[in-house]
Amino acid sequence: MNAEEQATAFTNARNLGLWLHGQGIDLSAWGNGKNKSVDNLWQEIVAHDCRLLAGPKRMVEMAVIIVEAKSKVLCEAKQEFRDGRTRIRNKPPGEKMQTGETVRETVFRCVKQELRIRQNAFRIAKIYDTPVSAIKESDSYPGLTTEYAQHYAKVFIPSLPLNDFSTEELGDAHDPVRRHWWTWKDRKELTLPPFI
Repeated sequence: MNAEEQATAFTNARNLGLWLHGQGIDLSAWGNGKNKSVDNLWQEIVAHDCRLLAGPKRMVEMAVIIVEAKSKVLCEAKQEFRDGRTRIRNKPPGEKMQTGETVRETVFRCVKQELRIRQNAFRIAKIYDTPVSAIKESDSYPGLTTEYAQHYAKVFIPSLPLNDFSTEELGDAHDPVRRHWWTWKDRKELTLPPFI
């Protein structure tokens, strides 16, 4: 059994939590405040939104969507969870890529689920070839090292409001997010790769 199989060979969220605890991850803050729960991580693994390697290390590939209007960039200001908790985001819309999914497919899914825009009401202007990699502690799962590979895409959505707005999440029942709150920010307020 290789390291990846060892970390993902669990039958349920409880066994995953026991393994994480045994690896030295303090789970006491998981599922509280802005943090997601062990069950949320289990659902990500089952949905192929991430991989969990020994160490432990979470591997996530993402599509990050850049939408510009009037010299501003669309950002998700905050998310509201189904249980009423909120967390601040202040970053462009993005979605975890599922195993075997292309950047284009993930962009379409993100725009549909998070922004509630039909496929024929926007266009992908450019998908950048080179992903940006970063390794850091997860914002969602305290103590869990996560390696992100972020694929950027510029998207043109003419129907978006130019003031702050919110949308209901159209994801499946396992997605912990219920509502997204959107705002427009100056580019200089954001940390974007230089090629964007």
